[in-house]
Amino acid sequence: MMIRVRLSLLLATALASAFSCSRPQQPSGTAAAPPGPYAAANSCAGCHAAQAGTYAQTGMSRAFARATPAVLDREDFIVRNTFFHQPSDRHYRMIRRGDRFFQRRHQLGFKGAESNVIEKEIHYVMGSGNHARTYLHRTPDNRLLQLPLGWYPEAGGQWAMNPGYDRPDHSGFRREIGFGCAEAQEAASVYPTVLPEGIDCQRCHGPGAAHVEAASKGDTNKIKSTILQPKSLDRNRQLEVCLQCHLESTSFSLPHAALRLGRGVFSYSPAEPLSSYAIHFDHASGSGHEGKFEIVSAAYRLRQSLCFAKSEMTCTTCHPAHHAPRGVAATQHYNGACRQCHKAEKLPSTPAHRRAAPDCSSCHMPKRRTEDVVHAVMTDHFIQRRTPTGDLTAPRAERIETSGINSYRGEVALYYPPSLPKEADRDLYTALAQVVQKSNLKAGIGQLETAIAKHNTAGQPFVPHLAAALLSDGQSGKARAIFMRILERSPRDTGALRGLADTETAPERSLEVLRRLLAEQPGDAAALYQMARFTRQISDAAKAVGAAPESPDALNLLGSLHQDVGQTADADRLFREAIRHQPDLAPLHENLAGVLEAEGRFDEALFEFDAAVRLDPQSAGARFGKAAALAALARFTEAQSEGQTAVKLSPNHAAAWELLGNLAARQARWAEASGHFQKALAAQPGLARAELGLGTVLAAQRDLAGARQHLERAAAAADPAVRQEALELLREIALRHSREMTLLCSPKVTQHNLGLVRSCARKEPLCAGGNNQRELRPRSVAFTIRCC
Repeated sequence: MMIRVRLSLLLATALASAFSCSRPQQPSGTAAAPPGPYAAANSCAGCHAAQAGTYAQTGMSRAFARATPAVLDREDFIVRNTFFHQPSDRHYRMIRRGDRFFQRRHQLGFKGAESNVIEKEIHYVMGSGNHARTYLHRTPDNRLLQLPLGWYPEAGGQWAMNPGYDRPDHSGFRREIGFGCAEAQEAASVYPTVLPEGIDCQRCHGPGAAHVEAASKGDTNKIKSTILQPKSLDRNRQLEVCLQCHLESTSFSLPHAALRLGRGVFSYSPAEPLSSYAIHFDHASGSGHEGKFEIVSAAYRLRQSLCFAKSEMTCTTCHPAHHAPRGVAATQHYNGACRQCHKAEKLPSTPAHRRAAPDCSSCHMPKRRTEDVVHAVMTDHFIQRRTPTGDLTAPRAERIETSGINSYRGEVALYYPPSLPKEADRDLYTALAQVVQKSNLKAGIGQLETAIAKHNTAGQPFVPHLAAALLSDGQSGKARAIFMRILERSPRDTGALRGLADTETAPERSLEVLRRLLAEQPGDAAALYQMARFTRQISDAAKAVGAAPESPDALNLLGSLHQDVGQTADADRLFREAIRHQPDLAPLHENLAGVLEAEGRFDEALFEFDAAVRLDPQSAGARFGKAAALAALARFTEAQSEGQTAVKLSPNHAAAWELLGNLAARQARWAEASGHFQKALAAQPGLARAELGLGTVLAAQRDLAGARQHLERAAAAADPAVRQEALELLREIALRHSREMTLLCSPKVTQHNLGLVRSCARKEPLCAGGNNQRELRPRSVAFTIRCC
């Protein structure tokens, strides 16, 4: 299933084109081999030098290239080479070192020091630079990653975020480029060692090895018959040569196209109908998306034009296949294309036309800012009678699509071809389009179930997609049954094993399935991570990190397991590495803060808790952690405010109520403190520190019987510090039960704890609180009071 996954929209046409033509070896991970054989990319120039020379100046020929000084001749890597992205609080620098180029990112950490530094080399440049450029990094295992910062020619050339990155929680340097940039695949897309550059002749003329061989042998009978001439095709098939890359109804969730099941991503040849390779979809009519204008919408918009509908025009009517006119020549060429139908004598002699710009397109095909690549301005290929009103190139903010909130939820309509002759295709693929990106999930599940039952043989390849849709809809029982039936027929089906693991509720059964999956795919990073989540073994989590060393989830899990066993140095290192790769996850900062707090580094812990609160202001855990750190730094008023926010967000946050109780007790607000401790115990019955705090407060209020009850419970606690403190207070109560006591408290902060000291009414010597160690999970701070 071909699915747009909000990668850089600039990649929509170029990458699949470049990698499906003239490559020496087939990438792994595709379902079928490409048509072929292909010739080497430079094979055509020997005989077709003129066409090759002019084509080299077109945007398509420059759509993909190795990063060399000659290619990177437009961007400034030396002077105007920095960019600050405010939404994610990240600083970027583009760097040139000799003939190599890099993209670097950092943030300002504790005390303004550089932190979370990532630098990756630019290995490939995507985009001609006419509208935008983006940069790719090749990993040691031959995957391609898109780097966050792109270049746009607008305003004389500027650095800005790539599409999908202009948000606080973007994917940083971890966005992987799948084959064709548009398909969802279980495994990583691993590319050949040598990648062809640009979009070569064979993307339009088909595989050329036989043609080159015939030419080299002088076999005139075979030269023409072994290569496709698009101009020999009928109008629709000529258009499809261009539509294979330039037809996209939307780059946002829908999906815009479905690869026919069984077809490889690189298997299309212009010698076949496009519908035999992929089926295209659109938003339903009347859903409010009719006027959308996006980066790869040229063909989609053109097809809405009356000029297109009422003529035999194709893309090459205006755009020559082998060259791109520029300047005055371009204006003359495009005007000439219009006047093939609109003869000069037929043009209305109106003031508007007399005052018009010298070219037709400036009024009838105006430039507009695209909705999905907000730093790009493109020609609108919807040929309109009148120029739209308003500022069509006005700046606009990037639309941040959040699944289930502002992503499209409605019917997905068949778009191209306009109809499918085979009923099975029509039923099955239309139903599949409803569920694959959850646009019309519930209705689509019913449609897909019905279609599979109706077209039994044809429907079998769609069964795994039905199971995945059921799982997405929360119907795990039905999904599990389907995955198990698949495995009965094919016990080593990795897709079904992965799905079954997701549906199992019992850990032992999930582990069994994951072991079966890992036997088939030993290095499967997702399976290794799931395995470690179940086993909670450091060794298993280390394997998950080994398979995906830049995975924040795997690093965080391994760090948490080290923290659980008191290996704080390892936990600190792993949490920092997770944050380096994904600085926008509040729980990562909270976990690092917990380690710093355990080491008594309260000022650094506060910095990390601050970061967690900024990233997730509604996190009660982060609010409480910040309150505890503030209290440890004797900033009691601020601590109380954050603690109160924590219990508003989570009324059953026992540790936060305990903290508020201790803060109130510090100021001898006994009734308030008692209420807070009672709420802590209501939220978590038997919480030892709350029992100790409440017992202490009751003793201060002369309720010795009530105090004994809670102190006796605290004295039975597993925590030795709490147990010792409770026993000491019980002994003092027993010794002085008949004496009247007033507790006057004053704070005293030591390097490792925050204690409370207080004196008795008879001015006996001050005595410090016990050893108050803060629990890390759940986090808890105790302010204990000892009698004098």
